[in-house]
Amino acid sequence: MEIQDICKEIKLRWPSTIRTMPEAVDDLFAMSAPYIVPCSKGSFQEYYYWDTYFACRGLALQGAQDMVKNCCDNFISLVERYGFIPNGGRKRYLNRSQPPVFSLMVDMVVRAGIDYEWCVRALEALLREHEFWMTRRLLPVGLNHYGQHECDEKLMAFGRYVMDRLQLEALPEHQSLIEFGANAMAETESGWDFNPRFDRRCLDFAPVDLNSLLGNCERIIAFLANELGMLNVAAEYNQKLQQRIDLMRRFCWDSDRGVFVDYDVRNSCRSTLTTGAAVWPLWLKLATQEEAEATKQAVEKYLEYPFGIVACEKRESGCVYQWDYPNAWPPVQLACMEGFAEYGFDIAAERIADKYLKVISRNFDATGEFWEKYNGVEGSIQVGDEYQMPAMLGWTAGVFIVAAKMIDSCAECSLCS
Repeated sequence: MEIQDICKEIKLRWPSTIRTMPEAVDDLFAMSAPYIVPCSKGSFQEYYYWDTYFACRGLALQGAQDMVKNCCDNFISLVERYGFIPNGGRKRYLNRSQPPVFSLMVDMVVRAGIDYEWCVRALEALLREHEFWMTRRLLPVGLNHYGQHECDEKLMAFGRYVMDRLQLEALPEHQSLIEFGANAMAETESGWDFNPRFDRRCLDFAPVDLNSLLGNCERIIAFLANELGMLNVAAEYNQKLQQRIDLMRRFCWDSDRGVFVDYDVRNSCRSTLTTGAAVWPLWLKLATQEEAEATKQAVEKYLEYPFGIVACEKRESGCVYQWDYPNAWPPVQLACMEGFAEYGFDIAAERIADKYLKVISRNFDATGEFWEKYNGVEGSIQVGDEYQMPAMLGWTAGVFIVAAKMIDSCAECSLCS
């Protein structure tokens, strides 16, 4: 099937993932506007925080900018209601958030043109979300970590669930079930549930992707504040951004290997694992040109395969994690191809985009579906799974549209703006 034909199919399928929930039903949140869910049927029939952004990237390119604003309005309402954006659209997700992509969504809406009053409300929500991360997810080194806020009884139950999901026979050394459950729930807040990055000690790590996203939040706050004439706020958050970049360079930049990595606060050392999160500082424009060039080389050496960028370099982890080799996830592909392009590595960016288009196309031809993740080595849907992988439009389709646009596959297509 040609790229343009798949783009047409995606546009036809978007309505099947749009939901309305003006009043709460069971444990589903009431939502102020229509919203997008990852799957048209079966699994994941509620909004998910970071999934929404990647789907919105495709929606915006296919002319559904009103849907992007709807999703952003919902997130503003959630921040006003709870003080943060929960992981997903159910009460059970009130114990954690997810990667803070809200600032990216606000930026999408603002760039499309919006009124003063909306910008004021959006800025207030951004400031409040930033406060959540800085007061409830701050490490002693000044960087942030993923976490959770749940009672011990439920942490124990969650710990048992994760042990079963990962087929673990024993707890990690020196961890109680409560501590294991707390770290596992923090890992679900990372969106990378589950992975070998954090050694099952997610609370101990300053993740490079999280801190890049919070840096972007500080940048967008400063931009909006400046546009609204709040010059003191703009100056304050520009300073916070620079402080974060300095801290990330100090703790997360591995100059010997030339790559950004997570920082282990407990052991005062950088992770030795190269992961797809390394490209987030490039994607969000926090790296120097020299850091970007070195990171590109590391990604090409350790993570790039015939059908995309795998989540983590190949190593024996002693467990089957879905955010690990050989799995290639759509968010990582988008961050990589746009991060490379941001620093002038256009050939590499288009190469990654082309690989993503190929793996989606060949599996759509074979199955008639879009999938949550793919095997970046073989180009199949034979992936390392912790649960039965669902057919998924969501971020898979959203990133497909972005990739098609990047390599001009839809240059003659009226479906994309």
